[in-house]
Amino acid sequence: MISVRFLSFLLFLGFFASSAQAAENLALIIANRDYKPYQNAGNAFDTLSAAGELKAAGFEVRTIRNLNSKGMEKVARSIRIEVSRANRVIVMVSGHVVSTGRESYLLTTDAFRSDGLAIGQYGLPLGMLADLLSDKAGSAVLMVAREDRARGVGAGVTYGYVPVDLPQGVTVFTGSGAALAAMVRDQLLVPGTSTRAAADAAQVGVESYGFISQTVPFVAANRSDKGVSELEQLIWDNAKSSATAQGVQTYLDRFPNGHYADTARGLLEEIQKTPEDLAREAEDALRLGRDARREIQRNLTLLGHDTRGVDGIFGRGTRAAIREWQDENRFDPTGYLDRGQISKLRDDAVIRGRELEEEAQQRRLEQERQDAAFWKSTGRNNGEEGLRTYLKRYPDGLYSDIARDRLRVLDEERRRTVAIAEGNAWDEAVQTNTIAGYNAFLRQYPNGAFADSARARRDALAQSQKNDPAVTAAKAEERKILSSPITRLLVERKLSGLGLKPGRVDGNIDGDTRKAVRRFQRAAGLPVTGYVTQTTIVRLLAAQ
Repeated sequence: MISVRFLSFLLFLGFFASSAQAAENLALIIANRDYKPYQNAGNAFDTLSAAGELKAAGFEVRTIRNLNSKGMEKVARSIRIEVSRANRVIVMVSGHVVSTGRESYLLTTDAFRSDGLAIGQYGLPLGMLADLLSDKAGSAVLMVAREDRARGVGAGVTYGYVPVDLPQGVTVFTGSGAALAAMVRDQLLVPGTSTRAAADAAQVGVESYGFISQTVPFVAANRSDKGVSELEQLIWDNAKSSATAQGVQTYLDRFPNGHYADTARGLLEEIQKTPEDLAREAEDALRLGRDARREIQRNLTLLGHDTRGVDGIFGRGTRAAIREWQDENRFDPTGYLDRGQISKLRDDAVIRGRELEEEAQQRRLEQERQDAAFWKSTGRNNGEEGLRTYLKRYPDGLYSDIARDRLRVLDEERRRTVAIAEGNAWDEAVQTNTIAGYNAFLRQYPNGAFADSARARRDALAQSQKNDPAVTAAKAEERKILSSPITRLLVERKLSGLGLKPGRVDGNIDGDTRKAVRRFQRAAGLPVTGYVTQTTIVRLLAAQ
């Protein structure tokens, strides 16, 4: 049976309870060879050959041979303190190593029981040991000697070391005991040799995991920097190389007033910036002017994203529209634009503008075709009733002016023939031009000569009042948009260029201009109000 019970004190493996002082450079070598009833670990003591080199390099070396569960318990309390006080740590373990998929263990010599393999209190968790070394980011190495597997070790357990979730800054090497001892001697202890260079120069079969730097050595070269210790320089080099908040914070924790403290705080602030912070800085660097911002707002509006105004001011509405567009185009939705996104936005708007203009042109042609057909069948030769039927359907139609002129002539003819009282009542109703006024006239002359005209005008007023909220909002919006005479003149020129007959192009918005605006809005599929809204002017300016 395999026990999965795990004792918490094993997280703090220690050497000797009598240790009174911690070494600046610390090396722990655990060599397990004699396993009973399982086979011995063949090259376990090869790692011990590195002890002499480590001592010569100034390391305090602790060695443990054939660690069993009882011995592990006895030394459990001192290692955490001793490792925490050391500046540089190297740990070499050899013996039988197994993995459960979530954790790898160095088995104690008494892990193999008569009833099977027991991990629990009989296995030293190497991942937890790596966590213990994480406070020495850039100056901690774990070396795991690899044994040739002779036979199975039990169900649910695989033989060998599997690195899982290594903490930041911890370097791990695996290989034969002899290869690891040679690596310590020939690479790791050579001042200035980076962990990447050490890994590249190691013997065949040595594998590396975790923090492997091209620039940061395990033992720093001698520094001439005045006031900067070798240790501080090592940890700072590691912080710069890691380019992570954890790495830089490790330096600041060790050297809050160190030579590089101010630089480290600046770097930490930079690293901790959110994608939104970075995107905002990138947009700010473009120094977009008011016109460039207006163009962006027009392009967003053209693509169906409401910026709540085209005023060159990027407020909440514009930022929300940018995020919508970014999300739609699989960009990080920060609400801020870079040069490439602005270029794509412009290109997309040009394409969409052409598509919308083509759609509007087709819609306009179809509306004109239907307009002409209805005029031919209803308004042209069917007298007063036909003219009114045509105007009811096409108040701004191709023949609406002709229809109104004919009706005006008919009203003038009737005015000459009706009684003076009825004529005066009609003149008063027309001058008042209200629903109440026409109703008063109809109550007095329900079958009079002007009864049909009164009903038609009353119904037209009632229809316009149904859209009153939309018209009121559009009117208010237009006051902001067309505040400049130049903009009003531009609108009239665009309407005239599209053949919509806005009347005289003089910058004054009159009834003909309103009719032209309504025609454009109808063809563009926009709300028909006769007032130039933000969407209307964007579409109008994009039209060819």
